[in-house]
Amino acid sequence: NTFQSIEDLIRRGHRFIQDWNQKEHTTTREKPVDRYEQEKGLLSALPEYRYYQSIRELRKVSWDCLVSYKGSRYSVHHAYAGQRVWVATSHGYLLNIYSQKGDLLYSHNLSQEKGKTIMIKEHYQGIKNSTPKTAPRIREVFEKTFATGKVFYEKLVTETSLNAAYHASIILGLREYYTDEVIDRALQKASSYQAFSYQAVKGILKSLPLKEVRTAIHASSIPNPPVEVRSLSYYTKLTGEG
Repeated sequence: NTFQSIEDLIRRGHRFIQDWNQKEHTTTREKPVDRYEQEKGLLSALPEYRYYQSIRELRKVSWDCLVSYKGSRYSVHHAYAGQRVWVATSHGYLLNIYSQKGDLLYSHNLSQEKGKTIMIKEHYQGIKNSTPKTAPRIREVFEKTFATGKVFYEKLVTETSLNAAYHASIILGLREYYTDEVIDRALQKASSYQAFSYQAVKGILKSLPLKEVRTAIHASSIPNPPVEVRSLSYYTKLTGEG
């Protein structure tokens, strides 16, 4: 017996299981399929998420949407910038990136060299660069966007002098990841600490919720390995049943 593809082998395996379950067991004198019907109500439900055969590791996505793994960096959708994700290898040549809930976000081919940065163009699509460029315009947008923007900007001028527009510009750029309401909360909290800088605001935002963005799950192109035709007796010998 030989099989022409992995799909053919799977079909043959399912057929074998079906046939085996119809045979009477020598000890119980019952067919496995009949015993299953009797006991299935007592079986525990499968876990909500799949079992991971490889060890998952926690990583934080950088603000440039990259995850580090074994000396190289791999991109993830910009909606997850600043968040923590799980990474795990699969099949010896894939790096799977999962959300904290266990949803697969992307599958990268593992880099064969250290120091590489693998970036997927689609991960950066949709990022809007709407932050104003000139100091007067930055101040205008900052004060109109946030309820406490006017007071906070005046404090930025007092505390950072000529760098006020720079700090405000970075805070406005955070709108890509946080809602205006959440950033305003961070500004209020920073004000209560008398901490008027973009660093203080970013630090406070780490404990506040990010925007909820739904993203499509993709997988990188995986080359099909060459098909090897083997006799089923080969696997019988491996299991020691031959």
